[in-house]
Amino acid sequence: HEQAEMLELAPLIARELDDRITFWTRGAERLYGWSRVEVLGRVSHEILGTQFPEPLERIRARLLSAGQWEGKLFHRCRDGREVVVSSSWVLHRDATGRPCRILEIHNDVTDRHHAEAALREAGEQMRSVVDHVLDGIVTIDEVGTIETFNPAAEALFGYRAAEVSGRNVSVLMPEPYHSAHDGYLASYLHTGQARIIGSGREVLGRRRD
Repeated sequence: HEQAEMLELAPLIARELDDRITFWTRGAERLYGWSRVEVLGRVSHEILGTQFPEPLERIRARLLSAGQWEGKLFHRCRDGREVVVSSSWVLHRDATGRPCRILEIHNDVTDRHHAEAALREAGEQMRSVVDHVLDGIVTIDEVGTIETFNPAAEALFGYRAAEVSGRNVSVLMPEPYHSAHDGYLASYLHTGQARIIGSGREVLGRRRD
């Protein structure tokens, strides 16, 4: 009884192989707005207006072969709102081993989905700005490995971005900076004291030629 009560709190749905709903928890009612009485016997993907990440037949084939499927779905609530859910499907079989029903659990990830989309959009905008500025811009990780190299940096140093991506930024430096740069980074990471980082100055660079 306690386990059943706990299940009632989760957004759980059970359906037959023809997608007609046979089980609809209070958690599903809260998430989607439809009562159990309204949905029992109806086709789940129709009432929820499900948008799948790939063709449904491909998902069904994977479910039958592996016994489970996970992915992100777009659903429509009773009031017309769209929610994004992280969905897990499990195939149940009868005593003879034949598939008989599908159990789904849906976790609402709408806020996270929108936040990730906003971050991607901001990142694309930033990349567009960086790609079109006249100054050479190079970004590195904490050990000096080049991560991005904009077109102006390509023109400045004579390298294509693909040639330097993953290499140490010291490739762009003549001596003594070439040999000393990793030490500068290690000292900053160890002490937190920025002697060069955060300040502007003129230095010598080394082109590809």
